[in-house]
Amino acid sequence: MSESTFPQAYRDRPKVYLHAYNLISTIYEHTRSFPKQLRPTVGRRMEESSVDLALTVLRSLMTSAQKPEAKEELLEQASHHLDVIRLCAQISTDQRALTPLGLKQISENTTEIGKELGGLIKYQRNQSLRRTSRRPSDKEPKDPS
Repeated sequence: MSESTFPQAYRDRPKVYLHAYNLISTIYEHTRSFPKQLRPTVGRRMEESSVDLALTVLRSLMTSAQKPEAKEELLEQASHHLDVIRLCAQISTDQRALTPLGLKQISENTTEIGKELGGLIKYQRNQSLRRTSRRPSDKEPKDPS
């Protein structure tokens, strides 16, 4: 799904959200054909984690810039959801439920999202460090005047 096919309301979202949204579609497309014994376990976990990933990214985008620690926590949760998707995709391939092409498509999506999340997490950590370094230290002498 290209960015131009998203409804207008979604097109102005950051790329990490658009890629997470696209990952949901890709995963549902492939898990539809999973065998009965893997569908309710690995397939369902991958689907749920992809939706959780997009929702967590969206929540992090809506979190105030005044709360970089909260934003960082949400981005870390999103990264965890991404790890679950990667693991489930590999298990699905090993069990021959996911084709090599399906694994390639999911891997490309997760790699791109991982890079974007990594950059956002690094940025939030820097913001948190800046905020804490600006606060006056208890050890600094107070101005006597």
